[in-house]
Amino acid sequence: MDYYDLDSIASANEVVQVKFLHKARDLGFLDPSEPGEHLQENTKVALPLWLAEDLARKGLVEFERPKAYNQSSRDALEADATVVSLNQKSPYYYEIGMIISDLTKDSELPYLLSRAFKNRYREILEKSLNWRRKDFSVYTSKLTVKEKKLFELGYRSIVDFDRWRKDRTLKIDQPSIIGKKRKFNEISQ
Repeated sequence: MDYYDLDSIASANEVVQVKFLHKARDLGFLDPSEPGEHLQENTKVALPLWLAEDLARKGLVEFERPKAYNQSSRDALEADATVVSLNQKSPYYYEIGMIISDLTKDSELPYLLSRAFKNRYREILEKSLNWRRKDFSVYTSKLTVKEKKLFELGYRSIVDFDRWRKDRTLKIDQPSIIGKKRKFNEISQ
């Protein structure tokens, strides 16, 4: 996690389900449905990703694979990643997916995420460079945070290019300093 990156901080606060592998003393408050002050072994609770990741690396909890990364979601991404609303699954779908793949030792997930991003990137680039309407919220509502930033950069670049091309038709005057011709001898004296 990049300490100064707001997107990294926000993605680390996403909630994930974990199962405690051991009895956890004085953590009963994490599960309001469980009476008592301790968490029993095999208790499932929702924790922020940053905490769950740290506990999993210490061998205290086991990740429950989020529905956004289950087999049916994977099949949908494989079929056509451009129609899947990843923002609905998680605004930080790729970032969380990489962390989950590392913690669950899932070697296929990074490749799936990479292929999905490549396919979606092509569409994002094409749409951002050809979009002429002012409102693009309907399209960007299905994009992750990083994808929205890519779309906005592409859109702004084409708007700036169109503005430059329109203004380029104005006559460019020669700067006054270039118009003055001096002989070499006058300068060297």
